[in-house]
Amino acid sequence: MAHLDPKKLDQVVLDGPNYAVWYEKLRGSGRLLDCWDVIEGDTRTWVVTQGTPQSGTTAAVPSVLQTGIRLLPYPTEDVTNTLNFITDNEKRPSAQAKWNTKNSEALSLLQMYTTSTIWATINSEILASDAFQKLKTRFKKAGGAQTYLQLINCIHATFTDSKELSPQIQLFQDNYNKINSNGHSTLSEDLAVFMLTSALPKKYQATARLYIDNIDDITKFRLSEIIARVTAEEARQRAMDLNASHSASTSKISTTKSYNQKCDICGRNNHSTANHWPDGKPPAKGGNNKGRGNKGKGKAKDTKGKGKGKGKGKPKKEASVNSLRIIELPDVNVNSMESITVSCYLKSEFIKWMMDSGCTQHVTNTKEDFLQYQEFQNPGKVKLAGSDMELPIIGIGKIQLRHIMTNGKSTNLTLENVLYIPGASNRFYSPTVATETGCVSTISFDCHSMSNSDKAVFITAPRNHEERQYYFSSQLMKVTEPKSTISAIKPLDDYTLWHRRLGHAHRRVIKQLPQHVKGSPKSINLPENKHLCDGCEIGKSKRFPFPPSSSRAKNALDLVHCDLDEMTFTSIDKFKFTATFLDDATSFGIMYLLKSKDQQFEAFKSYKAWAERQLNTTLKCIRSDRGTEFLNTKQKEYLAENGIEHQTSMPYSQQQNGRAERFQQTIVNKANSMRLSAGLSDGFWSYATLAAVHVYNRTPII
Repeated sequence: MAHLDPKKLDQVVLDGPNYAVWYEKLRGSGRLLDCWDVIEGDTRTWVVTQGTPQSGTTAAVPSVLQTGIRLLPYPTEDVTNTLNFITDNEKRPSAQAKWNTKNSEALSLLQMYTTSTIWATINSEILASDAFQKLKTRFKKAGGAQTYLQLINCIHATFTDSKELSPQIQLFQDNYNKINSNGHSTLSEDLAVFMLTSALPKKYQATARLYIDNIDDITKFRLSEIIARVTAEEARQRAMDLNASHSASTSKISTTKSYNQKCDICGRNNHSTANHWPDGKPPAKGGNNKGRGNKGKGKAKDTKGKGKGKGKGKPKKEASVNSLRIIELPDVNVNSMESITVSCYLKSEFIKWMMDSGCTQHVTNTKEDFLQYQEFQNPGKVKLAGSDMELPIIGIGKIQLRHIMTNGKSTNLTLENVLYIPGASNRFYSPTVATETGCVSTISFDCHSMSNSDKAVFITAPRNHEERQYYFSSQLMKVTEPKSTISAIKPLDDYTLWHRRLGHAHRRVIKQLPQHVKGSPKSINLPENKHLCDGCEIGKSKRFPFPPSSSRAKNALDLVHCDLDEMTFTSIDKFKFTATFLDDATSFGIMYLLKSKDQQFEAFKSYKAWAERQLNTTLKCIRSDRGTEFLNTKQKEYLAENGIEHQTSMPYSQQQNGRAERFQQTIVNKANSMRLSAGLSDGFWSYATLAAVHVYNRTPII
């Protein structure tokens, strides 16, 4: 293969981060040119038979060399280099010339596959293997940047079912293989399975989850197995979609025997001239239809174009609805301007709808199902299949449904032009109506499903094996009654009306309204009962004050009140917070100045050490609010180690730590008074605070 032109090979130039891709391309090209062993360095041993050394040397040649020793890939004339010495003097020059040719080709290949800057760093090397090893040492680890991008592509992979799934999975698998083949990173196969499952579209995740759930040991996960299952499911669903679209496209073709007469308009033999559809499309709903049945079931009543309906000239339509056959339907369009405006709905009990592919319109037997309804002045007619009994079609309208599919997800359905036939045996859903708008009907043995043009399923109807029919359950969305009447219809002198309009004002304000506000009624009827309305009773209520505690600790350090407060200004010595400790028994207080909140723990340890040494006793209990400066892991562990109980206030009830709060307020008031009296700025609050604490501890308690 050495005669191949290297310029015709697919080249990837090494630029640093692309080492992994470059290595694969270089190895392939090197093998094609039969010089890869020279580039990489041959690891095979030369098997040499025992012979005599060249004249002038005393080195012995072993009979057989050990395998596994790395060799320099070129023959040598040095008899002491027993690994590469060729005893045959005639073969040595030809072997050396052949190797020199391969080495030159390898160096040329490296020059072509590297940038000029990188080649300048290795062009001084005589051996291609030395040049390659230098590149390998320098750039193999640098390929980590590429590995990072490949890992990000795996983690954030997202597949869409709007495109073919197999190429998207192949891209994911390529990234996974490159990560594991770069020589310095590894992505476990179980993690790759999880990443692939999370990236799949929802319609394929059930297949992947089934594979995962059936294997208890995650080390047995195989990416190739889950890919095979997903691609097989993709092929199966595509086949179902093709079958469904084929059945939908052929659903309009009549299943009755073909006509033996020819249409004079289009020349086809599958319909008569009277049954011809212009442009190959059925007439629009509600339009004139000269004797043509919607589904071609039953004979047309006028095969010569004479049928415009009898009596009052109303057009007739025919359709098959399972056991019903509509033989006359008035031409009525629902006027949306006269329909009911609905702002919210109430869900009713579950009702069942039968899927009927032979039905050309939706049918209900319950008038209460409708959101919008219009009654026919002259009812239509429907005939039971196999019977001469006729049922009236009373009206037409719109129905809003909420359907919960078999996978637990819910969809909202709006059925337009639903016929009201009180004598119908069931509610009938017509897949034909949906397929005419671009939806797809899919029927399997266990389920009949409907999906939109984006392949999103919106109906799943399980099979009733006893009746051999498909039903889906749904809830009617009914109009709710208004909870309150509009205030404009109330009398203008109504007290409740003005109380709400004025933002729940007091009755004294409303009493003065006629005298002081222009346009207000001359008088407002104030109720004798002064009971507050519900809004005022809840919105204006206040919390009861906390009663002062009458209990006190008997001994010093039995209970210490703690608090942390943030001051408005930063002092001139950079302090911003104060940590307060007040003994419950003696009312002796200590205040530490802090620059940040995280210094509170050190301040507490300093107070504990000082107080226990001065009073020759131990701290037993502290009480604080629920701030994070007290409820943190470090403080909890310290309190537990020293056997100190920690009492906290209830959430949003800092009043339960009232002694510390009041002590802080007292000190702040004293400090501000002393500072302002001395004419000092706000930055001196730290000095004033320490002075105030000193004075407080020496002031008699009232």
